[in-house]
Amino acid sequence: MIALRSKADYLKIRAFSGQQQTVIVVGDGFIGSEIAAGLAQSNTQVIYVVAGQQLFERKLPTALCQELEQKYRAAGVKFYYQKKAAGYQVEANQVELLLDDGTKLLGDGLVLGLGAEVNYQLAQQAGLLMDQNGVVVNQQLQTSATDVWAAGDIISYPDVILGQTKSEHVKHAIQSGYVAGQNMAGKVTDYTYTPYFYSWIFDISWEALGMLDTRLQMYQEKLTKGQLIYYFDDHQQLQGILSWNAAVDLDHLRNLFRQHPSLSTLQQVLPLKQIK
Repeated sequence: MIALRSKADYLKIRAFSGQQQTVIVVGDGFIGSEIAAGLAQSNTQVIYVVAGQQLFERKLPTALCQELEQKYRAAGVKFYYQKKAAGYQVEANQVELLLDDGTKLLGDGLVLGLGAEVNYQLAQQAGLLMDQNGVVVNQQLQTSATDVWAAGDIISYPDVILGQTKSEHVKHAIQSGYVAGQNMAGKVTDYTYTPYFYSWIFDISWEALGMLDTRLQMYQEKLTKGQLIYYFDDHQQLQGILSWNAAVDLDHLRNLFRQHPSLSTLQQVLPLKQIK
């Protein structure tokens, strides 16, 4: 069983995949979905365990969830929807995964893509101010202790576009770490980078800014190639943008988001269609 955290973990996955071996993947987030797709394209039989009724059902419109699923099924991936892992054991070089409904799955390897928990212990022991998003910092990434700066996954910071938020993203970790270092060295620098999330699965690529949540109102803009999905709250304020297989300048989307346009404003200039 492997939890993907490092290059060494990746090499272990490579060792028990390929050559038509069977690998079980649990988790339909970024890690799970990308690992399942990668294995399916590497001469591996993939069994994919998904907690929801569809892939990314909490983030993507139904039609896009279905488009993704078709890509996996065409590659031979076998799905177990609305199932969760309850336990596993390894015997005779095979892993047996027990699902919460009693189903037993056999494979040559098991990959868990179930996310991670942020460790706030040091910040808590230091008495730093925290909120629901993590360690609270200002625009210079300074914490409530004037001689302590923080960066990366643990911070709750004032994003220049999204407002007070958190981000678990590699580019955010790099950029915020760099800015925190500058401020620690005496060069006063504001953190102004807004990260976007991205994934590339089979021949589908997508990028996203802000909040993707299917409980929001979703509107589609069809492009010559690909499409954009806009997410609005109950007050018709823009909360997120998804670029789906579209060659769109992400800085353009950032600039659009920075204006915080309402739904009615965008409808005056864009051909938007409400979708579910």
